[in-house]
Amino acid sequence: MHAQELIIKIEAKRNQMMNAGRHYGLTSGKVLQASQELDELLNLYQNEKALTAHPY
Repeated sequence: MHAQELIIKIEAKRNQMMNAGRHYGLTSGKVLQASQELDELLNLYQNEKALTAHPY
């Protein structure tokens, strides 16, 4: 997945997490799930950026 695609997914997941927090409360399982998914996307983005900066 390319960095630009990841940025779009990260923003969407962040919005989903914030909306869930407003609706269900910050300690809701839905918020925690979205937070974990956001973490995974952020890790993928960081790895993608590292590979493009140092491809060897």
